[in-house]
Amino acid sequence: MLFKNVCTRNGLPFFSRSYSGQVLLPIIFFGFLTLALTWPTAANFTTGIVSQNADARHNLWVMWHFQQALTGNQSLFYSSLLYYPVGISMLVHGIGPVPSLLALPFTPFGFEATYNGAVLTGFFLTGYCTWLLARALGLDHLVALFAGTMVISSEMHLAGLLGHIEKIFFAFLPLVLLACVHTLDLKRTRWWSIVVALLLFLTLLTSGWQFLSAAIGIALLICTRFLVAPKGDWPALLKRVGLFLVAAGILVLPLLVAILFAARNPALNIEYANQSANYSPDLIEFVLPSHFSMFWGGISRSFLNAHKIHWAVESAVSLSYVGIVLALIGLATQRKLAGPWLLIFVVAVLLSFGPTLKVVGSQVLDFIGNKGMLMACLPMPRSNRIVENFSRS
Repeated sequence: MLFKNVCTRNGLPFFSRSYSGQVLLPIIFFGFLTLALTWPTAANFTTGIVSQNADARHNLWVMWHFQQALTGNQSLFYSSLLYYPVGISMLVHGIGPVPSLLALPFTPFGFEATYNGAVLTGFFLTGYCTWLLARALGLDHLVALFAGTMVISSEMHLAGLLGHIEKIFFAFLPLVLLACVHTLDLKRTRWWSIVVALLLFLTLLTSGWQFLSAAIGIALLICTRFLVAPKGDWPALLKRVGLFLVAAGILVLPLLVAILFAARNPALNIEYANQSANYSPDLIEFVLPSHFSMFWGGISRSFLNAHKIHWAVESAVSLSYVGIVLALIGLATQRKLAGPWLLIFVVAVLLSFGPTLKVVGSQVLDFIGNKGMLMACLPMPRSNRIVENFSRS
């Protein structure tokens, strides 16, 4: 009973009078939705991985390396088998050990099941954790289910099935935002600050771009909270932010420094941001239906081809019409609550332009010459040639 009261008082939605409705229903809902959206992955669970491209096979190798590290045959953050006999640091790879941890329960069933299990688990957890964030923000139960559905059925998330598991599993992003919201709520315990730091650490162990996205989201939420908070609340908020920074320094900073140090190895060529100009989306793509849409993709592709606009999966961007309408309704009816999320949305869109602003095939603005966009000035995005990937989710 004491644990139940503590969880309820601090915003953990694990206990309620209607246990089946509040907990079991979203688990069942997102379980079935995961199977439907990833089909026929479940049918081919032990016979073939969901994607046959090089990225998927590389991710499968990373999962195998994680298993070898657990048995003591390899170092967790270094492999002597790649570029043998010199080896290479695993700290500069696109995914960290957390996706491999998701795959671990399925390893007895073969390599195909290992990869597919991680995909299905990550897919489910992303939807479920989005539901948790929506519920924590006070949204209705069904509305929260809809929010999770919007996220896992989005273009960027489904594109991860082609081989990018870090785009399938980003459950820590909504959890980071959930914990940050609770941290900035002075009615809740200050220990949420440490939870934010822990989740940020797990995000870094998942993917570099997820870590950077989470850090930007935290910074924006903190800024907006101070803007709307009475001056009398500032000292208490500063203490919580300080506690978070101390915890993050202890948990995150050592690993982050190790990653940046490994990336400075002159033998590694990991700075691809100078290629990002080739993958900048056109502004018109933000308002057109997705060119990979089953129903409307043909219209978009015809328009882009007619205006000689290069399009590809690497530069694909699109905004959900339903999401835009709902966001406008929320902004009109709940302006104070919607403000921070609107700011995050605007910043994400601006960062997703790439190094140049193109309008119907013509370059209108060059943000930072040939160096890439604003995010390419930061250490980690310099290793990504498709810098808008950091903000499309």
